[in-house]
Amino acid sequence: MRPTDFTDRPLSLQEVYRDYAGTVWREARRLGATDDAAEDIVQEVFLIVKRRLTAYQHGRGSVAAWLRGITRRVVANDRRTRARASRRELASPPPSDLISPEDSLDRQHAVAILHRFLGDLDEDKRTVFELCDVEGRTAPEVATQLGVTANVVYSRLRRARIRFERYLEQLRGHDESAPCRRMGS
Repeated sequence: MRPTDFTDRPLSLQEVYRDYAGTVWREARRLGATDDAAEDIVQEVFLIVKRRLTAYQHGRGSVAAWLRGITRRVVANDRRTRARASRRELASPPPSDLISPEDSLDRQHAVAILHRFLGDLDEDKRTVFELCDVEGRTAPEVATQLGVTANVVYSRLRRARIRFERYLEQLRGHDESAPCRRMGS
């Protein structure tokens, strides 16, 4: 079905949803959202569209371009939210009777080091590094999720790992007793 041409009349939320919901879902998947996340993202995008529909000006661009921009921002927010949740999960210590206070402190230090590293890494490499090395997904799974080839994932992952090793080496140079010595070994 060809999207409706809205240039000569006011936009209707129902028509925009009917004509573009599939496009928004595919764009969310292309940007790296999982199937489940893409469904939530489509809902969020159209909640935003509902709020901003009357303010949308036809002369500013196509409806598809407008929706792509909204989708990009919603996917980026979703990715940040999931990354924060993942970091919180990593940072939450196991029950205290299982680890010593020293090990708990080492773990907190290691998590802080990892967060600083991830904060300085560009988004493409960070996403691949988090999905492969933090979450334990395979490169082919990540490639499918991000809509890129496995070779692209391997390349980004290799470069991120090299930067991580360099980052750890820099930290080792500043503090020989730091727990990061064990992380890179």
